Amino acid sequence: MNNKKMTNWPVAAGMASHLIPINERNGHIPAKERIMQPKSQRSTTFFLFIAVLIFTGFITGSSRAFASQEDPVEALNEKITLLKELRLKQQFPARMINTLNDALPQGSWLIRLDYFKGYISLEGFAPSNKLVADFMTKLKAAKGLFYNERFLGSTRISGTDGPKFLFRINFSCNETAQTKLPGKDRMDKAVLKALERGLVNKNEAKGMSEKIETMLADANLKVTQWTTTPALSPIKYGEYTRKVDVQGNFENLRMFFNNVARLEKYVVIYEIKSESQSLMEPDPTIKVVFKFSLFIGDKGE
Repeated sequence: MNNKKMTNWPVAAGMASHLIPINERNGHIPAKERIMQPKSQRSTTFFLFIAVLIFTGFITGSSRAFASQEDPVEALNEKITLLKELRLKQQFPARMINTLNDALPQGSWLIRLDYFKGYISLEGFAPSNKLVADFMTKLKAAKGLFYNERFLGSTRISGTDGPKFLFRINFSCNETAQTKLPGKDRMDKAVLKALERGLVNKNEAKGMSEKIETMLADANLKVTQWTTTPALSPIKYGEYTRKVDVQGNFENLRMFFNNVARLEKYVVIYEIKSESQSLMEPDPTIKVVFKFSLFIGDKGE
């Protein structure tokens, strides 16, 4: 009896297995089904994984994945826009210091001017608080160039020729405020070719650096230190960057900035920091530290 039951049990179980749902037939799944089902699941999982990778790459828009598919028109427009912005940034220090100079009331002078990443902080002396208020009004009138002007207060200080008011002002600036540039509204290869004349090759970079040093001397700015420094930020063109320490006065600095603005080659000055050595004297001697970058368009020989 026992042997007979043991012999017939697998048959009976196999015959009854079709009555049990597939998801409940743990030990009763036929051999073929046990082999094929995991393989099917693995294939489905694999294709889902590939689909997720493709979808994720599409959403993130990886520049490496799509670099070869870059739209030539968009690439052209991007280069033109970048070079026009370099020209505007090159001209900005001159526009900034000329606007400040024109806005300063008579009998007033600056003792500090700091410019860093679109932010300007300055200190100076004026004969009265009313003249300080007039100065603020003129700064606010320079729309498009300066904004978010903040008067931080003034301090009355006695001097040999009467009281002076030490004022402190902070404001933001637009380094790429639009001015008239050649081909401003055009986006074609002729415009790009004209703008690329402002780039230097590696052989020219050293000569341009020496020219800037000569321009500093011509503006009566004494160079006290000249050092290599990391580039401001990685862009499509290489950068040749130097940090310069000079001594002079604000009029000397204004002369130098105006000469730089007229250069054919792109010379962008940034991170300007100044410190006066004689506070109560008009046209004081100042120490100035700034960085400048040249932009390299090809390797040269």
